[in-house]
Amino acid sequence: MRGLWGILVALSALLPGATPARAGDRVQDAYYYARGCEDGRADACSSLGWMFENGDGVSRDYGQSARLYARGCELADTYSCYNLANLYLDGRGVKRSPSAFMMMQRQACEKGLADGCTSYGYALAEGVGVSVDEVAAAKYFTIACNRKNAVGCRNLGMLAYNGRGRPVDYAAAWKYWRLGCAGNNADACNDMGVAYERGHGVAASRTLALQMYDKACNMGDSLACGNARSLRAPPVTYSGGYDSGYRGSGPEPVDLRDYERPPTPSPPLPPPIPVTPIGGWNGLYGCGPAC
Repeated sequence: MRGLWGILVALSALLPGATPARAGDRVQDAYYYARGCEDGRADACSSLGWMFENGDGVSRDYGQSARLYARGCELADTYSCYNLANLYLDGRGVKRSPSAFMMMQRQACEKGLADGCTSYGYALAEGVGVSVDEVAAAKYFTIACNRKNAVGCRNLGMLAYNGRGRPVDYAAAWKYWRLGCAGNNADACNDMGVAYERGHGVAASRTLALQMYDKACNMGDSLACGNARSLRAPPVTYSGGYDSGYRGSGPEPVDLRDYERPPTPSPPLPPPIPVTPIGGWNGLYGCGPAC
């Protein structure tokens, strides 16, 4: 691959005595990934591309990352194709091309990558590189959810909740959010809190709404933290003596985030890159009595 020799030379200069085993772990990893990619190992190309994309052990370089992902994709590595597609959507290291993003994510889905199905569904739902088609988006979110992809389940719930591409179905939305939350998707947990607060698809429960908001908040979701604070706040009583009843989310429209794109998967050491596991699927672990 053009450019790999230069990468190897640069990395070798960082290795004391030009001996990889004596270098820092990540520089050593990058050196071996470069050698593996040069030898035609797709997983090595993908891993080194991820390091350049994220500045992990090497200087961040989206151009190098795109070239390495492209090489891995040529060698039939699905993750390389998926990650390259995300660079095309954001215009990082390559000319922005929503149509290329859409095409490559569909190919990743067809090759069995659940994240690719979710991303392709996202493209269809948002009209990224293709006309909006929420019925088709539901199809691909369903494929992803059936493959235990938490973001796919959460997005499928958003379609059901908002009646996009199908009739409004709060019970179905709650069911999909439950799966997403069990897969540690913070937005899905927050969405469950909204459902409990409003009584949409489940019996209204302030206690369970707070539990789900707190769960999402503890996962770093600032929107859920705000919802929890609002629900705990005392009611506003005006001079006339009546209670507004508003606590931040219902009955006013709740700030539900729209569809999500899955994050770029990070490679473990050593390669190849496995499908990122979604913890707590069996038995909906971690959801507590709210589930």
